Amino acid sequence: MMLRLARALLVRSAVRDVRTGLLSIAVTGTPPAGGAVLAANHGSWWDAYLLGLFARNVGSDVAVMMGDEQLQRFPFLRLVGAVPPRALRTLAARARAGDWALIFPEGELRAGRGLSALHPGAEWVAERAGVPLVPVAIRVVLRGAAKPEAFIRFGAPVRPEQLRAALASMLDELDRALDAADPARPLPGYRVVFDAQRFRRDRVGIAGRMLAYLTRPEGFGMRRGGARGRGRG
Repeated sequence: MMLRLARALLVRSAVRDVRTGLLSIAVTGTPPAGGAVLAANHGSWWDAYLLGLFARNVGSDVAVMMGDEQLQRFPFLRLVGAVPPRALRTLAARARAGDWALIFPEGELRAGRGLSALHPGAEWVAERAGVPLVPVAIRVVLRGAAKPEAFIRFGAPVRPEQLRAALASMLDELDRALDAADPARPLPGYRVVFDAQRFRRDRVGIAGRMLAYLTRPEGFGMRRGGARGRGRG
């Protein structure tokens, strides 16, 4: 009972973080319907959050490989599926049972574009579990708003020797789409699965709205002054 409660609280905390930290999450491609290994680039702190919450939204569960240092700092993440790098057999068992096994084959958080050398863990887990190996491209970027937007692109399953080329191509395609798109509009071809503000990018607090009103050319201060001036004349 306590374990289930702790897990529910962690998931709720992750949802709250996404709601307060991101403007939106948009997805394209076809996510796997059953057990699979997701091999994703790792360019932002949000990546595991995004795929973990999306998995739960489509009725799947996810186990994610996480570095020893991170697990030592945040051991409670084991409650929501985090496993250390040496636990490849655990990931394979989870994938075989129908869950998503999320692995970042670059092995570390890597900001910027491009793709570094990939470690072979994702291919090993997919072969061991007998499940599809699915490349996933992720970008979390600031465009036309104060908060970043997240984009997830699911690729078709690939053979192990195809993973690097497929993931690099998907990232390049996503980057080019972001470069070409109007930052004030949704990215073409992506469906928004989470929208914090319904794409109201100009949302401001009450203080900001008051300042906007007071500084309009037709604001009440100028109207009052103008009216007094006309009355005196």
